[in-house]
Formats: sequence, structure tokens, C-alpha cells
Amino acid sequence: PQPPPHPCPYPRPRPEQVAAFFSNPRGDLRLMREIVELLGAIKKHKREVRPAARLSDVARVLDEMLPRVIAFSGHEIGGYLLFEPDAPSGAPRGAPKAAPAVPHADEFIQLLCPARAPELQCLFLNACKTERIARDIHASLNLTIVCWRGKALDAAARAFSVGFYASLAKDELPAVAFDAGRAQMSLSGFCEGDPDDYLHPVGHEHLRAPRRRDCAGCVPPVHGEVVLVGGGR
Repeated sequence: PQPPPHPCPYPRPRPEQVAAFFSNPRGDLRLMREIVELLGAIKKHKREVRPAARLSDVARVLDEMLPRVIAFSGHEIGGYLLFEPDAPSGAPRGAPKAAPAVPHADEFIQLLCPARAPELQCLFLNACKTERIARDIHASLNLTIVCWRGKALDAAARAFSVGFYASLAKDELPAVAFDAGRAQMSLSGFCEGDPDDYLHPVGHEHLRAPRRRDCAGCVPPVHGEVVLVGGGR
């Protein structure tokens, strides 16, 4: 009889429903509430959460796990995602911080390729103005991508994520979770649409005065337009 195969010296990656990365180097987002919602929606053994996430954390998680959905919550800058900086090895305490990492779509494509993430079905970019990077990624990878077309009110983005993660917890498809997120936005009192369509242009007199609630240019009647790229209607 043939001898049994030699066991692999490395642990096999474990299946994971959601791997979520939260990054806020500017310190202006209330991401903890979204983290709490995610922790409450999805069972511990089915999710991995990385606050203050660095780009290297994404690579490390993909070496250890096989997520079905990867989520990023934070900021976008000119078509790039803003991750926390990677501290230089051996840097003394109190040394100047490294610049935040802003990966191009090509870097994400390399990270999320089927060879590294064979179970990945969906990418959730919970950040303003992420449609461009979503379409760049979708052009190379057969993924469903949830993103925001323009600006999004933080509270509206959190409301969407509540419905989205609750649906994923039921093992529903990403396109179904997308509809659940939109429904939760509506139930929470938020209207879909791009606030940039209403906001005053640079130099408008209202920008020098306190906001006026009766002015759509000061307080837009819409709170964000969430978009599904591929994978559904």
C-alpha cells in the first residue's frame, strides 16, 4: 500500500463569511458603531474584523482565511482607498508617523485575485466616491462590488451596512444583501441620491454663514447613492 501523504506543514486557511477592514487615519469617522453592528450581526466564527487596518492586514488575512465577502470602511481620495500607515520596523517610539497607504485599484486586484482569494464573491467599499475604483476592479475580477457613487452621510452608510450585514448573516447572496441594505436605509429615514447634486458651489454666500435647514444646498434632501457593480440588477 502507498504511504499516506505527508501532512502540510502550514495550517489550511479557514473559511470566513466576512473579513472587514476599518481605517480612519484622519480621525473624523465614527466607525466603532459600524463595528459593533457587524459584531452583533455575524457570528464570531464567521467574521474577522480589523480596526485601524493597514494594507498589509488585508494580505495577512488572505494568507490565513478564505473570506466570501471583504468589506472596507473609511475614506477614498481621488480613486484610492485610505488605509492606516504601516509603521516602519524598528522605528523608535515618538518617531514621525508614516504616510497613510493609498493603494491603486491594480494593487487591490493583485491582492484579491482568485489565486489568493478563491472563495471571494463580493467586495463592499463603504466609503464615499468609490464607484470608479469599484469598476476598475470589476473589469479584472468577476466580483460583485457594493460602493457609493458620490458623497454619503455617515449615518446613512451605517444604516445600509446594518441591513447588508444582517442579510449576509443569513447566507443570502450579495445582491440580496444589497437590497436589504437599501431597505434598511429607507426604514431609517434616509433618501437615496448624491448630495453633491444639491450642495452649494465654492464661494456661495451660505458657506460663510451657519447652515440653514430650509435650504437644500445647505442640508441636501438625499443622503447617498449606493451602487451594485456586477452580480445583480
